[in-house]
Amino acid sequence: MLQRLLRAALPSERLIVGAEVTSVDQSVPSRVRIPFGHGALEADLVVAADRVGSRLRSELLPDHAGPVYNGSTVLHGIGHIAFTDGRADGMRCRGRLR
Repeated sequence: MLQRLLRAALPSERLIVGAEVTSVDQSVPSRVRIPFGHGALEADLVVAADRVGSRLRSELLPDHAGPVYNGSTVLHGIGHIAFTDGRADGMRCRGRLR
């Protein structure tokens, strides 16, 4: 759902998915620098949707307690989606058990 909303709102060159990010440089307060692969990205906003065991959360929010069990279980499924314009991407499906 998040990827779909971002794809609809942003130009394709502004959305990078599937990049492994290991650190975030916040030395300039108004910009964020994200090193990944063989380069780096500078941005005003970064959405790090890297799951429950987020390495970036602990770097960005060192005092955050982390995830807390809320009584439900989430199931993930991974698939493939092809867009009408020829693009293809991975897709995740979720379901909840209570």
